[in-house]
Amino acid sequence: MRGAGGVDQSRRLGFRAAEIDPLVLTPVPVVLDGRFEVATPAGRGIVPIHVTRDWSVPRPDVTRAVVVIHGWPRRDLASADNAAIKAGAAAEHTIVVTPQFLIAADIEAHHLPGDMLHWGRDGWKTGYDAHGPAPISSFSVIDTIFTRLADRRLFPSLKQVVLAGHSAGGQYVQRYAAVGRGDAPLLAHGIAIRTW
Repeated sequence: MRGAGGVDQSRRLGFRAAEIDPLVLTPVPVVLDGRFEVATPAGRGIVPIHVTRDWSVPRPDVTRAVVVIHGWPRRDLASADNAAIKAGAAAEHTIVVTPQFLIAADIEAHHLPGDMLHWGRDGWKTGYDAHGPAPISSFSVIDTIFTRLADRRLFPSLKQVVLAGHSAGGQYVQRYAAVGRGDAPLLAHGIAIRTW
């Protein structure tokens, strides 16, 4: 973890890279039980996902969607749901979507099928292509989620989408905001997008 000018960011933040690597490279204790297919010209693959409402049927009550990107260890998967609960009444009209980006160690430890997308240790947070089963950018996952949310047959009342992340997920969101292209379907339907 080196920043501009060769400054070792891990030392500046008060921890050593040796303390981070074991956690980052250790298989996740839980793989989300939902599945979401991502199809691009490069191929197809599946990502684990958690969605707070059934989004395979029309949801006219939903006016806001929050897509939350986890941190580097890929374990902090409940923060979005907790935030929605604290939001109270606003949560009644909100759908929370949390994809989980896996690495090879997760696939092996949980004996996941060969169609499960997985990235290198840092690849998912920088938008790199998956190592398998197809070279699909991690940004394509959000593109595909945005396309689903832009479907007016499913979400006729959707007014706002928030893409949020914390820790490495925050880095992912910043990068996606700068170079991502998946917002076009949302904007075409007058759906506002915020990043956080």
